Amino acid sequence: KLFEDNSKTLNYLSSNNLIVDDKKELQFFHQTFYDYTFARHFVKGENSLMEFVLKNSKTLNIRSTVKMILTFLRMSNEPVYLISLSDLLTNEGTPFHVKLLIINLIGYSFTPTEKECSFVKKHILSNKKLSIYFIESVFGNDWIEFLIKEQVFQNLIFMENNMNDKLSGAPYVSKVTFNTSNLEYIYFKTYEDQKIENINLFQSVIQRSLPDARVAIVKYIMSLPDFKEKEWIVNQVFYFLKIWDFHEAFQLFYQSKESLKKNKFTFFKILEDTIQFDIDFTIKEFLECIEKPINLYSNLDYEVERLFDEMARLKPHESFDVGIEVINIMSKKR
Repeated sequence: KLFEDNSKTLNYLSSNNLIVDDKKELQFFHQTFYDYTFARHFVKGENSLMEFVLKNSKTLNIRSTVKMILTFLRMSNEPVYLISLSDLLTNEGTPFHVKLLIINLIGYSFTPTEKECSFVKKHILSNKKLSIYFIESVFGNDWIEFLIKEQVFQNLIFMENNMNDKLSGAPYVSKVTFNTSNLEYIYFKTYEDQKIENINLFQSVIQRSLPDARVAIVKYIMSLPDFKEKEWIVNQVFYFLKIWDFHEAFQLFYQSKESLKKNKFTFFKILEDTIQFDIDFTIKEFLECIEKPINLYSNLDYEVERLFDEMARLKPHESFDVGIEVINIMSKKR
């Protein structure tokens, strides 16, 4: 009866490959379209997302539907969207995979609203476990600036050692328990272990946020005092920076030049990346490497040839003059 009453609609959907009729049942051709249709109907019906999740808590199949509903609410009704987020994150009956989905969904938003930022500060950053998952999820310049403003990176890099542990001589900051094959394993994570994890987390966040958040990241790195891993962090930033269209990048380069020279691969990659943005800078640093080689640059034939080829390809006019200058420098050395 349903099919007969809606035959024209069903034929239209079928002819446009939106549904599939296998003679036994009708199915949506694509799960995403089904999720969108369901989410639109769900939101317009003013149904409770919390009740829906609790009712279907034992199945992973609800993830895509929950994601679509929240996405739809975010665009159409932000107050209800934020209430739904709060309900799901604070309710003990919400499956953890749904909470993780919510955190990822927020972190993947390139343009968070002020209310979303306030929500994250209140409900996510205040929870140590959830905050780590959120930091692992963030993308984009807006979230990077938010984390800098809230001193999240500062707390990661300069994690304080627990004074009670120092006084008692305890070698750990946290106890980690996990189960496998009906056996329970317990190990103690040291302060140094946790600090390394924090530095690696910080590095992974800035790596995937480059080059989009390049200005905010470079300015933040420049503002940091020296710490043990800063040299490595700076190397990673320059390796993934790619776009040199702001003066702070060159400032940080000169601040870190001597340490950057320790890794000739990264150093010459930097010079390659700068060709299109400041050829005069590239030429100056390139000729300095030719004129004043240091011990670590005892064998630069490959790097020099590759960089010169790239300059010739991108800036043929300027590279001709560079070639003449290189010949003059080499002839003086003989």
